[in-house]
Formats: sequence, structure tokens, C-alpha cells
Amino acid sequence: MKYSQMDRQRLLDELIQLLSIDTHFENIPGMTAGIDFYESLLAETGLAIERRQVAGRAPFLIARSPDFDKAKPSVLLSGHIETILPADTDRILIQKDRLTGSGTQDMKGGLMVIIALLRELAAAGEMKNVTVAVSTEEEQGPRNRYKHVLEELARDQDFIMVFESTLDGIDSPAARDRSVVRSRKGLAYVDLTITADGGHSGVLGRKEQRKSAILKAAELITTLEEKVADYSSGTTVNTGQITAGSGFAVLAEHADLKIDIRYIFDYERERVLAWIEKQVEAINNEDGFGASFSVGLDFPPLQPSQATGAFLDVVASVARDQDRTLHIEDRGGGSEANLFSRANPDAAVLDGFGVRGDLQHTSQEYMLTESLFDAAEFATAVVRFLLD
Repeated sequence: MKYSQMDRQRLLDELIQLLSIDTHFENIPGMTAGIDFYESLLAETGLAIERRQVAGRAPFLIARSPDFDKAKPSVLLSGHIETILPADTDRILIQKDRLTGSGTQDMKGGLMVIIALLRELAAAGEMKNVTVAVSTEEEQGPRNRYKHVLEELARDQDFIMVFESTLDGIDSPAARDRSVVRSRKGLAYVDLTITADGGHSGVLGRKEQRKSAILKAAELITTLEEKVADYSSGTTVNTGQITAGSGFAVLAEHADLKIDIRYIFDYERERVLAWIEKQVEAINNEDGFGASFSVGLDFPPLQPSQATGAFLDVVASVARDQDRTLHIEDRGGGSEANLFSRANPDAAVLDGFGVRGDLQHTSQEYMLTESLFDAAEFATAVVRFLLD
């Protein structure tokens, strides 16, 4: 699939316009403006457009092809419009083979891949059985207020393609290489509080007198890393924040810990939580100490299914036809692919159909300009294969 210079320039100009809209995840008016602009691009392809709205949040955009052939599978194309950093128009630059700016890699570049794909299908009269989902909450992770919409959409789909960036975890790939993501880790946030009798550090001179919540927290944190995390199973346990103590020369009466558990398998999540529960019980039985914990936000893993395996075969076939090397990735960070997979375990869900770039979530974020057209060529061929 070859793009004329006019089509290439149009797509780049539209991407730059989208990048110029500040869709930082806390900027509700900005995200709404971004949705307005993207909706105008979708409307040109003849899709039927619907918005869902949660009070106080930017809208979620759904677009469906009017034609549906019951003999063919359904395909969902998914992306998100919000960014971690605000837009900085001074940083939106084309430099040699790169386009820099907040959202280039994650994932406004991927959104424009979807537009290129849809235009190709529409021009060829092949627009059928396609749904597009554009989220304004993906970067919220487990706090996603549109989780119910994602779950609803997933239940009706046979194939789900998520347009996060490609080749993130691949060293030195060739120019036309592609990757797809078959699995992502789940995430559980734990809030854990330890209390202790405390006291004056200068007065309490015997070891058995010194009840410090900080010392108890340190013991627990060290054990979490050394004995509970299981790197061979892909399970990590991170204590990301500690709030403890009341002042200098005072044995701490409290320590509040924020812990995140990342896991591939649900049974690993249960193992770690069971260990934490057992430790809390032991601390409560220890003289001069107390403890409690709660599981806050929870995000399921994306786990490959039998349907995913068949989908991988399709994608691999397309890669061979286009003389590409296809890499299969298992990533640690989550995406809305996790939620799709949990809502419909029978759906074939793959991620990584977007552009190629680096340094996402930083002020130096960029994408390789040519990867916009390369990704569109690849994703369009995949959709055509599915609907043929």
C-alpha cells in the first residue's frame, strides 16, 4: 500500500494538529477538544459516531461501520487520546526522520494509524464489521472511569487491535520490523499501615523497649523484595511510597506504605496478598505493634488465549507476506487491552499496532515519522485478512 505525497502530508498535518491540542489527562476541556477534532476525522470515513459521557470527565468516543456482515468476524480498533505530559507546541518538531512531541508515541500516532486504515477501507468499499473506541481515561489505569464501556464493547468483538506503540522492548530492530503484544502484567495497589507504641529515642535504651513502625516497615519491605517477589514468574513487588514518623529523636508511631504488585498470573497476585495478610496478622500479635492493609485499585493481566494464538498466526502470515520480521512481546505495563481481555476471554486481543518511537511519558518523546505509514500498511493488511 503506497501513500501519495499528498496523502502523507495530509496525515502528518492532521497528526501535528492533534498533537497541538493539549489532551493532558487532567485537562478535561483539552481532551474534549481533542475528541472533537478526532471525531471530525472519523466522520469523513462514513462511520456512525456515538459519545459516552461520565459526569466531570471528557467523553469516550465510539464509531461503528454502518454495514455488518454476520458471516464475517467483528474487529475493534482501540486507542486513547490523553497524554501524561501537557502539549508543548515548541516541542512539536519534525527533525530528520523523527516527529517529537507529547503523545507522538503514546499514542496519538497510533490514533492516526487508525484514521489511515479507515480511509483505505472506505476508499476500497471494504468498510464493514469495524468498531473504533477512543478513550480519554487509559492513562488512569485502574481508575479508568470508562471501564464499563470498554467491557461492553469487548463482549461483542471477535478480534481486538490496540494501537499502542510497536517494538518497545525489542533491541535494534530493522526498519520494517513489527511487534505485537500478547500479554501484559496485572497490577494491584496495596495500602498498608503499621502502628507502634513509639516513644522518646533517648529515653528508651533497651532493644525490647523500642517499638518503631519504621523499623517494622523496613523489615517487611526488605522481605517483600528478597523473598516474596518472584522474578522467574514475572512477579514484582514495589514499595513506592512511605509516610512515617513524626519527628527527630522520636520512635515512629506509624508508617503508611503504598505497594504495587505486578504479576502475569492471577495465582501470583493471590500468593503475594496472602503473604501480606499473614504478616499483618503476625504484627498484630506482636506486643506494641499493630497493622492493617487494604487492596485499592486492581488491574487484571492481559493473558494470551487460544483465540490469541490463532490471531498471532494471522499477524505472522501478514508479516511474511510483507517481508517483515515479527517480534512477540510480553510487556510489564498495562493498557486497555488488559480490560478487553478480562471482559471477553474468548476474544483475540493483541496490542502494539501503533507507531514506533521512544521516550514516552517524557519531554523528549518522539516517533519515527515513516512508522506512521508503515504501521498503517501493516494494520490495514491485518484487518483485510480478518474480514476477507
